[in-house]
Amino acid sequence: MAGSTVLVVDDEPRIVEFLAENLRADDYSVLTGATGAEAIEALSNARPDIVLLDVVLPDMSGIDVCRRLRGADAVNDPWNPDLPVIMLSARAEHTDRVRGLSRGADDYVTKPFHYPELLARIAGLLASNGKSGALDKEGGSSARLATAP
Repeated sequence: MAGSTVLVVDDEPRIVEFLAENLRADDYSVLTGATGAEAIEALSNARPDIVLLDVVLPDMSGIDVCRRLRGADAVNDPWNPDLPVIMLSARAEHTDRVRGLSRGADDYVTKPFHYPELLARIAGLLASNGKSGALDKEGGSSARLATAP
């Protein structure tokens, strides 16, 4: 839902800039990172409502970050193990998608992606996690920037 905080972690600056610009235009707060370590730091210091996580990061895989998040102890760790995670990847093989989903991702979106579809997936996951809200009739800022680089 608009007003929620999205953590975007991707080592491709164009993807991060594209998502941050569009999500902010759709009234989301945005945190960003380019490495697994930055993702872990952001998850430790902030309370995002959803994470968009690249599979291939320079220091560790996004799947490892997701697995660590899912293994968190909700009482002793600063993370919410139920935090929605959407994996972003150029890896489009069925085995890659299944691997991401089986390691704890809630969704798996391949690059290049269509922004309105990603926005709908974000809204759906937030709604299923108790965040109310829906996309506007125009599907957010989809008319302005429709496809990720």
